Amino acid sequence: MYSLQGSESTKYQGELRLRKCEWLGETPDKLIAERKEDMKSEDPKVRHRAEMYVKRFLKTLADEGVAPNTRRTYFYRHKEFLQEKLSGTNFLSRRRT
Repeated sequence: MYSLQGSESTKYQGELRLRKCEWLGETPDKLIAERKEDMKSEDPKVRHRAEMYVKRFLKTLADEGVAPNTRRTYFYRHKEFLQEKLSGTNFLSRRRT
């Protein structure tokens, strides 16, 4: 299970990732498992279910009055989270300094 630990910045990044999970009413682990299953499907609608969730989530944030840059940050943090979990690597450790 994904938990918040570390600096305030790390906690903020974790909160961004978890907000979508809360909105969907699912755990991060369940969403990752669902994504892995969806990618095996021949049906394009099933294969792109995660993308549709993200679009609906970003629309909800816009409807709530969340600023465009904040919505963009949610999108990129979610994308990083999925890449990290699906590839088994730590996205942040791959960044150049």
